[in-house]
Amino acid sequence: MILFNNNIYNAVCHTCWDNFDINEETLSGAGTTHTTHGIVIQELSGANVPAVRVAVEDVQAKRRSFHYIPPPLPCASITAKAEPAVSGLKAMSANASMSSFMSSKGLLWILAHGLFSEGSVPDWSGWLSQTADEDADGKLSQIGYLKPILNPITQLSTVQQCLQTSIEISQKLGQQYSFVTFDLAAAKLAYNVMWNNPECYKKVFIHLGAFHIICCYLGAVGKLMTGSGLEEIILESGICSSGSIEQVLSGKHYNRSLRVHQLMAVVLDELLLNKFMMHQHTGMMSLMDLEMLAQTPNADTFAAADGNDVCQEYVQHFMAFADQAREGAFGATCRFWMLCVKGGNIKKT
Repeated sequence: MILFNNNIYNAVCHTCWDNFDINEETLSGAGTTHTTHGIVIQELSGANVPAVRVAVEDVQAKRRSFHYIPPPLPCASITAKAEPAVSGLKAMSANASMSSFMSSKGLLWILAHGLFSEGSVPDWSGWLSQTADEDADGKLSQIGYLKPILNPITQLSTVQQCLQTSIEISQKLGQQYSFVTFDLAAAKLAYNVMWNNPECYKKVFIHLGAFHIICCYLGAVGKLMTGSGLEEIILESGICSSGSIEQVLSGKHYNRSLRVHQLMAVVLDELLLNKFMMHQHTGMMSLMDLEMLAQTPNADTFAAADGNDVCQEYVQHFMAFADQAREGAFGATCRFWMLCVKGGNIKKT
């Protein structure tokens, strides 16, 4: 049995489901295993709070041989592909400031990387690692492993069982809503089940995994920039070959696509920063804390630069300059390329 806290002061509990396949490709097609496994995750924020037992069966001792026949799952009756009932949605404003897209760490990294490139400023991942506060209190997650469903996750009945199990866990924890994470293929089936039974699953929210969300975002950016000259820049710079350009722009090749878009974002940010340097009048001597951060990036130098009034004023001027670029103050071409890294909207003229 796994104990989970059901106190109202604790963080929300959610379930994650995924396929578990063994020997997917055999010569005869026999001897393969396709099952569905799930976990329950809860980040606890309170101490000495009541707990509730979630039905997670203990692991039995292994036997020498056995023949297990899984119980049949309830049939998932889907008459046709359904669509969600969408009503009362409000359009979101596309005129958000650059500060809404970037954190202080992101903005200081752009400035440090662009102004003091001769220093030891690492790439984005290294920057986050080196400037992280080691003394920050982390939250441990309570993780429970659910009883496997011995059916492929590609079946509607399996996905329906995953949803029902998640609802039962939420009810036992006194949680009004159920949050369930699937990969893209299973999420499509889950949405179909929910939309065919909206009343039964009105309090269930489906989440995609971070991997599929990033792939969709990369594909959206690639589609937006298709035909803009982005393909020629990528090919001529040598960061991607002609045989991979299609998968990179569609987001289907995750590693290459992420690398290409990261490099393009760095280049565009530095071009914007160079333009900003031509318009601003703040002396470089006043950015000593930022230079120190670029030379020795760590939690202490980041805190000093982040708390420096001169650095913050410089950051505010840069954000205002970027917002002007997004609004078209420096031409339509500049405004279009700002979409590649900061988002926005294009008004037809």
